[in-house]
Amino acid sequence: MIQPRAFHIIDPGLMEVGGHYYTQDFSIAKECQRRGIPVNIFCRKGANLGEHSLRVIELLNFDVFVEKPPEIAEFGVFENYFLVNRAFHADLDFIPVEELSPDDIVYFPGLTQNQIEGVSDWVSSLPVHRRPHIAITLRFLNSQMHYNLNRGLAPSIEFLYRYVLAKLVTRHPRSYLFTDTNVLSLAYQRMSGIPVKVLPIPQVEFHNQSSQDTIAYKKPLTILYIGNTSPYRGHYFIANIIENVLSEYPDVCFSVQVKSGKDSDEAQGMVAIADIFKTRVNYLFDALSPKDYVATLKSADIVLLPYMPAYYYFGSSGVFTEAAALGKVVVITAGTAMETTVNENGLSAVIAKEYTAEAFVAAVKSAIVNYPELDRKASASHEAYARKNSPQGFLDAMFSNIG
Repeated sequence: MIQPRAFHIIDPGLMEVGGHYYTQDFSIAKECQRRGIPVNIFCRKGANLGEHSLRVIELLNFDVFVEKPPEIAEFGVFENYFLVNRAFHADLDFIPVEELSPDDIVYFPGLTQNQIEGVSDWVSSLPVHRRPHIAITLRFLNSQMHYNLNRGLAPSIEFLYRYVLAKLVTRHPRSYLFTDTNVLSLAYQRMSGIPVKVLPIPQVEFHNQSSQDTIAYKKPLTILYIGNTSPYRGHYFIANIIENVLSEYPDVCFSVQVKSGKDSDEAQGMVAIADIFKTRVNYLFDALSPKDYVATLKSADIVLLPYMPAYYYFGSSGVFTEAAALGKVVVITAGTAMETTVNENGLSAVIAKEYTAEAFVAAVKSAIVNYPELDRKASASHEAYARKNSPQGFLDAMFSNIG
C-alpha cells in the first residue's frame, strides 16, 4: 500500500459549502491529515467554501460539464473536446511544479472526456522527477445522459473516452482509473479496454453514530427528501406522494429540501401542498451547511430516493450512501445501482417496482406500515456498510490499488 508524500484533490465541481463535492472532498482531505499526509484542495475560481483549516486554492475556470459553442455544429462534440481540454490544461499549468513529486497522488474526483486529455498533456509536460501518480474517478457516464443521447452524441463520446484513456495510461503509466459502482466499472472498461477499479464512496463522517439513535421507534415518523431537485431525482413526484401519504397516515410528517430557493417557480409549486397539511410538511430552502445536512439526515426515519432508473442504473448516490450508513430505512427505485447495493449489503429498503408516483406512494406506505421491522434490519446492517464507505475505507482501497 502506497503512503503518498502529499495528496492533491483537483475538483471542478467544488464550488460551495454543502453538497457531495464538498463533503466528500473535505472528508478525504481530513482523513489524509489524520494520517499525517499533507493535502491541497484545488477548486473553482470564486468558490464559497466557508471557514475551514485546510489549504484550498482557487484554480479552475469551468465546471466539468461546460461546453464551448462549436463553429460547425456537426463537429460540436469534437470541437468541445479540444477546446475544453486545452482550457483545463491551461488551468493545471498554474500549479507550481516544485510542489509536486513522484511520490504524490493527484486525485480528480470526477472528470469527463473533456478534461482527461488536459490531464494527460499536463502530467506529460512536467519534468520526469516531478510527475505524480494520477488517480481519476469516472462517475458520470455522460455518453448515456439524456441530453447527449437525444443529440445522438453517445457513439462520439464513447470513442473519445476510448482514445483519451488509452492516451493517458500510455503516456503516464502511473495513472489509475476508478469508479464507484460495478455497472460503471464494466461500462468504462468496455469503452476503453483498460481496468477500472471500484472504490467505496467516502461519505461524510458521522462521529460514531450510536445504534440507539437508529432503533428508537417514535411518532410521528419523519420522511425526508433531500439533495438536488433534478429530473433524475424524481422531485416532480414529491407533492403527489406527500398528499397521498399524509391524507392516510396522521402520525407521519415530511421534510423536503428545495435547493432552488424560496421564491423560484419550482419552490412555489412544491410548497403549495403545505397549505393543506400545515405543520406536517417542513421545507428546507437553498443549500444546507454540512452540519445542517448531517443533522437533517439524522433526524429522519425514512429517506425517500425516487431516482430515475434510466440514469441511476449506473450512477451512485451520495444521499443513499449516507442514509444507509446512518441506518435509515430507504425507499428506492427498482433497476438502480442502489437496489444492487441493498441486495449486496443486506441493507434495509423498500423498492418501488416502477418509476411512477403511484409506485412510490405504495412503497412509502409499505415503509410506514413495516417500519419497526425495517428499522431493526437497518440497525443490524449499517455499521459494516458505514465502515466500508468511509474516508478511511476509501483511502485504504485507493492506496492498495496504487501500491
